[in-house]
Amino acid sequence: MSLLPLLSFGRRLSTRLAWVVSAAVVALFALTLGLLAHQSRLSAEASVQRDAAHALARAVAVMEALPWSERLQAAQRWEFAPLLVAPATPPPQARLLPLPPAWHKALADFLAPEDVAFWAINTKDGVRHGFTVILDDGSPLSAMLPAALRRPPGLPWRIITALALAGLGTWIIALWALRRVTAPLERLIQALETFATPQAPAAPLPEHGPYEVALTARTLNALRERLERLLTARTALLAGIAHDLRTPLARIRLRLESLPEDETRAGIERDLTDMQRLIELSLDYARSLTPRLEYQEVDLTEFTADLVDLYRDGGAEIEADLPASPLTARLDPTALGRILANLLDNALRYGTRARLQLRAVAAQSCEFVVEDDGPGIPPEAREAVLEPFVRLEPSRNPDTGGTGLGLSIAANLTRALHGSLSLEAAQPHGLRAVLRLPLRPPVACSGGTVSL
Repeated sequence: MSLLPLLSFGRRLSTRLAWVVSAAVVALFALTLGLLAHQSRLSAEASVQRDAAHALARAVAVMEALPWSERLQAAQRWEFAPLLVAPATPPPQARLLPLPPAWHKALADFLAPEDVAFWAINTKDGVRHGFTVILDDGSPLSAMLPAALRRPPGLPWRIITALALAGLGTWIIALWALRRVTAPLERLIQALETFATPQAPAAPLPEHGPYEVALTARTLNALRERLERLLTARTALLAGIAHDLRTPLARIRLRLESLPEDETRAGIERDLTDMQRLIELSLDYARSLTPRLEYQEVDLTEFTADLVDLYRDGGAEIEADLPASPLTARLDPTALGRILANLLDNALRYGTRARLQLRAVAAQSCEFVVEDDGPGIPPEAREAVLEPFVRLEPSRNPDTGGTGLGLSIAANLTRALHGSLSLEAAQPHGLRAVLRLPLRPPVACSGGTVSL
């Protein structure tokens, strides 16, 4: 199974947008929960302050109703939570502090805040605050708060759990929705991978989905039709000229038969042979632009061995490095044979010998490597020689520089087979042509005849 869809999952537009939406929702939810938590904390503190103020007011009322001798016993017996009450002055180490506004507001409903002294004391449990009130008989009453106000239990983990669930749920929903929205765009991109190429399917690009995607597909379909008409016209023009030239060439050959055997006739025959070869190559190039492929199961090891034997029977020196076991692929053997023949012809034309290697690479592809010991091709010209009628030899002599169509025909047929052709430098010198083909073509081209 290919890992490409899995590796590209994180780079998909829908995945990235889902992360953005999820991050925005989680951030908004975190801000909302943070504000709610802050408000909850303030409400809890206000509730504790109100309870403490009420307890202090009850303690003042109880102590004023009792004689001095019973107040200490009543302070120990009565419950004035959350305060610890004692009929005494503040501890000696207490520091008097201004009454905070929050406590001022809480005490105002029960006592006169200006009659309450607010103080703080350092203990082993931290800083504790307290109040001192002078009763009607002039005696003091002190009350101490706990070391820290109790906050609502479990609030932090609840917030974290809620954020995690909200983020996960939002990401799943956003990914599902965005994949639905971007699915037409992905189908459009997949169709564009073969847009205006020889292996493009006959069906037009799908014109549905969001308005922008449908409009883009409609525009590209119109452009595709124009490009196909242009390509068809160019191919028909080239094929027509090459075909129509055959008739006058045949008449010239017939008239040559009436001429005496001399150097003039021999020169004309050589020129006619070169013209005939150029015409045939031009027709082959025109066919390679829009070939008809017959896909079938081919044993590449046996197929390559037969091709090498054919060249050796003709006197060519070719070294073959083939797998020991069969290597099967589904492709057009005629197109593959033409590609390898053009590469081998090119290697034998510029070198003294050629080397052909076949090997399986990755999981679903194979690689043919053709090397020669010739002069090679400069790096800056390796892409250019794959174009038609491009020759590095400036003399225009087909015996020394070819016609400039062999590599371009091989490149066209390679693209039709969904493969790649690259030219590299061989060691210590020469050219190394690397042909990589899939062992199984795309589903749309996997069976029968494909008209391109």
